[in-house]
Amino acid sequence: MFGSVARVLVPPEKRKKTDEKSIDMVLLGFTETGYVLYDVLRNKFTNSSCVEVDETRKIHDVINDHLLKTSVSVSVSDVNIVPTVTPVSNVDSAPGCSNWINPDELTEAERSGDNLVDRSLIDTSSSDERSDDFACFALAGVDDLTYEEALNGPESKFWRVAIDEELKAMEIKDVWYSASEKSVNKENYSKVDSKWVLKKKINSNGGVKFKARLVLRGFKDNHFYELDEIYAPTPNQPIIRSMLNLAMVNKWQLRQLD
Repeated sequence: MFGSVARVLVPPEKRKKTDEKSIDMVLLGFTETGYVLYDVLRNKFTNSSCVEVDETRKIHDVINDHLLKTSVSVSVSDVNIVPTVTPVSNVDSAPGCSNWINPDELTEAERSGDNLVDRSLIDTSSSDERSDDFACFALAGVDDLTYEEALNGPESKFWRVAIDEELKAMEIKDVWYSASEKSVNKENYSKVDSKWVLKKKINSNGGVKFKARLVLRGFKDNHFYELDEIYAPTPNQPIIRSMLNLAMVNKWQLRQLD
């Protein structure tokens, strides 16, 4: 083992993306947590536990490999590279592969390019007819209209239907009720206005659906509310274990509510 070559893993924080993940060092000994290694090229000692020992290689192999990598320097700036084409035959065409064309099988018209189609003569009227639909599809879901803009715009009838559906749903669920300003105690309650949020959504079939939501702008409420009750208590693990222990000793019946 002593003097053998060991491949030592370089930590990710000490190497770049293109650097080698491991380097060759010489094994010298052992520690409680790993190996004592000697870096021949950098003339340093190190300790590491991520080591793979190769007993067939010795220190001179590390030096020879390093000299082989650094002694040969090839300059390609003065070399004229001539591209060559290797003929390919008996190539089966498979799905996802390119089809090889034999130049000897081309006709004179194909060689001269007379059969090529001028792209300027291609009829593009079909794509122009669908451009409006594509524009509407791309803009769906990105609009942020106000209430006045929606009711006065070209799609006002669709927005009116969405607004009526939202108001009917709130009326069925008794979300709010009408109250006069005289009947409201201004000391205990503050006035908060509402806002219509109008958005376009895309259905599963690709159609556009108009959705309207009436929301309250609660951030304008500056009134201080004192909370006298705990609405959602969250027990910790010791409390749960204590309750289960008491229930087991006293033979209580437990029920869980989500």
